[in-house]
Amino acid sequence: MLEKECKYRKGYIKSKHSGLHKRDHIRKRAREVISKFREIKKGGKVPGGINVEFIRNLGDDVDWNALGLNYSNKDHRIIAEILRIKDHDKDEKVCLVTADLNLELQAENYNIKVIYPPDEWLLKIKDPRDEKLAKLEKIIPKIRLSFYDEIGESRKEILEISKRSNDIDLLSHDNIEDLVSQIREYVKSEIAGKKFDLFASQNHIEIYKNKMGDYPNQYRDYLYNQNVFHAWKSYAIKIILCLENVGNLPAEDLDIWIIFPPDLEVLEEIPEDPKEPPEPMPPRDIFDPIYGNELNISPPDLSDFFRNQRGISGPDIQVSSDNVSVHYWRIRLKQGLGWPLPLFIKFKSNDKAHSFDIKYSIKIGNMPMEQKGTLIISMK
Repeated sequence: MLEKECKYRKGYIKSKHSGLHKRDHIRKRAREVISKFREIKKGGKVPGGINVEFIRNLGDDVDWNALGLNYSNKDHRIIAEILRIKDHDKDEKVCLVTADLNLELQAENYNIKVIYPPDEWLLKIKDPRDEKLAKLEKIIPKIRLSFYDEIGESRKEILEISKRSNDIDLLSHDNIEDLVSQIREYVKSEIAGKKFDLFASQNHIEIYKNKMGDYPNQYRDYLYNQNVFHAWKSYAIKIILCLENVGNLPAEDLDIWIIFPPDLEVLEEIPEDPKEPPEPMPPRDIFDPIYGNELNISPPDLSDFFRNQRGISGPDIQVSSDNVSVHYWRIRLKQGLGWPLPLFIKFKSNDKAHSFDIKYSIKIGNMPMEQKGTLIISMK
């Protein structure tokens, strides 16, 4: 039992000691203040031409309730002492010197003159925890996200963009359907009157008819894609975000989320200029190379695979009713290097374009806290 009690007491003393150690900077500050008072007491000069007189305790005859003060409140005890000094030396000018706004407001309620201390009175005692933080900042990566200026090398957190005009002419839905109807009539007459080569196989002829039957639908898709392309080309705003490691160590396992307002469209690239679908050619003979690849198998898109092989993924763009979120991931970003993140943005209604904020959060495997911030796009 005695051994357990000793261990408890040792732990208690250690705990209290560590707690007091954290307040060493406060005790040091108090010693500095007392030292200043001693200098003034010995005849040292006080900035601002204020006369300082040290007096003994005037007693404890304070009617706390009458004054509306509370003895347990340290600010109230200071005010009570000042009021007693004013009562004791009615001819002397008494004031309170403080940089504490709360104490200043309370003192003014009791008609106590308050003076803000001059800069030369302020003590610059560094908290040792600040020194530890400064050392920590030297051994962790430091990530910065900003807009990249393509013209120069500047980085900025506010990007100014001019509004676009609404003078683009796009095909209406009715215009497109009228054109598709005309093409469909042409296809019917073309197939009905087509005379095929004597050496064309029946299988190739059926493939040709199927392709011609699908040709109007392909043309409809082409016309709608043309609208999308011209709208993006005319109204899209290109922004380049730059993620930089300005710290002293590589950043590992970076997850970046960039949040846009819900009334925006966000793409990694402007849609490609759609190509007008060619009219299918009729077969000529059984060895016609046009019909050699009847399965029409296209090669797979391996771009995402190769990007993941380089330790990079994104942008993964997700649209919801609340926002448009863009997610990137990178396995490693060395110190002193930047990672450009180009995006295209467009308002769904260009005449309602407005300034907006871009929220972002960054999680890094070898940093203790998530980094959050805001970038601003200002529409002029």
